[in-house]
Amino acid sequence: MLVTACLMSTMPVNASGQQEQHSRQIFREVTETYIDRSYGFSIELARDFKLSSEQQDLLFFKSPERVGTVIIRPRPGLTLSTVQAAMRNGFESKVITLVPKGVPMTLNVNGGQGMAMEVSGSIEGREVRGTMAGIFGGDQQGYMVLVGSVRERWPGFENSALTMLNSFSINPVEPGYEFERWQQRLMGNSLIFVQGYGNYHVGGGSVSEYQFCSDGTFKQRTDTSNTYTGAWRRSTYGTTSKSKGTWRIQYRDRLPVLTMYQKSGSQNLPITDKEGYVFLGGAPYRFAQNTLCP
Repeated sequence: MLVTACLMSTMPVNASGQQEQHSRQIFREVTETYIDRSYGFSIELARDFKLSSEQQDLLFFKSPERVGTVIIRPRPGLTLSTVQAAMRNGFESKVITLVPKGVPMTLNVNGGQGMAMEVSGSIEGREVRGTMAGIFGGDQQGYMVLVGSVRERWPGFENSALTMLNSFSINPVEPGYEFERWQQRLMGNSLIFVQGYGNYHVGGGSVSEYQFCSDGTFKQRTDTSNTYTGAWRRSTYGTTSKSKGTWRIQYRDRLPVLTMYQKSGSQNLPITDKEGYVFLGGAPYRFAQNTLCP
């Protein structure tokens, strides 16, 4: 969105509107619309922002390319009076503390109303500056939204905040699509699980990694090693297994399930997250750099 703002601000609009149309084409090329059917909203984000985690009804969107964060918290029943109170009192949770400053601004929200205000505070212990918004409308729908950055980067990110917030749209809520958030989180990312056992004399370990490609394919690799130390020698041996196929997230019995299809058949693994880990089939994985596929 930062790139978008800079491009649009430097292009003049002539009487025929040709330059304006060209600017809009660039705007579409550098952004992607995140749609959340179960929470009933959409927002246009810079393409490098991805849904990174979901903690206690907080959706975190982060960029690996620049230090910026978008946080969305659904708040059903939000009204003008509660938004005004939030603008006065700020926001606080286990990992976020925000104090408002300045004067509230009106947002151009599709399907509802919104107010925004500059804030300062901390997120996960880091000092931040940003713009916080309260948005409401639709069928008793409401959302608190923060677009922010670390304090020293905020001046270069500030112009993008209102552009993102003004792209917010309130849509009809469609229950049963919560699994789509996991689809967003895994796409183009990798999960890795490392475990070990034993001691210096007799032991071993394994590393299991899944690389999830944006085109719906995956690559999986597991490396295992075992070590034996005797009186006169030490021996180590290991094995490697690889597989590939296609993947998607489904919703079964009100729980998200990762389904992977291979020539040998399909595999269904329940997927949840807790305390920074992604539990895949009960094993604790962590996100890692994806080096094999986009």
